[in-house]
Amino acid sequence: MSQNYQIYKIRESNRQAFQDFVYETTDRGFALAMRLLSDADSAKDTLQDAYIKIWEKRAHLSDVDDLYPLLAKIISNKCYDTLRKRKFRGTEYDSFDGDVVMNRFVAEDLSAQMDLEEYITVLQHFTSVLSAKQKMVFVLSELEGFSHNQIHEITGTSVNAIKSNLLFARRKIKGLINNHYADITDDRKQ
Repeated sequence: MSQNYQIYKIRESNRQAFQDFVYETTDRGFALAMRLLSDADSAKDTLQDAYIKIWEKRAHLSDVDDLYPLLAKIISNKCYDTLRKRKFRGTEYDSFDGDVVMNRFVAEDLSAQMDLEEYITVLQHFTSVLSAKQKMVFVLSELEGFSHNQIHEITGTSVNAIKSNLLFARRKIKGLINNHYADITDDRKQ
């Protein structure tokens, strides 16, 4: 089914078209929420809320050419609010339920699987030290592959602020990665 036809059918309250959209985007939407929230239960709740919001607003989808960026926008906004609340309450998650994510990514051999698990764990840890805005921009740009203009559409943040937040996020993560691997190298030498 073409994207435009699917959107038309969803606007007309066709439940099967909406179920098809949910089926097509669940993995990607869940991965985005997990990358931002680092908590499987919160990610599932956020994704479910996002789908409910799209269904409730289905009559207003006439200006939409592709539903995934709209889904990503809703997920991102809900995650951003959650991240800000966590920072305010001092409950930022330092780790995440990696098993949920790792079950989706299975490498061909054990060595590659271990490398993938380490990469995801390290990246998740490093993004947890970013501000909510930096984490949002970093995940959308570097992990989701959205352009600066698309991130602007999703977050409402100016392109200059996106570039600035992305620069600071990359610098922080690069410094953390360099320190992490320098510590590992130093430990191996001892």
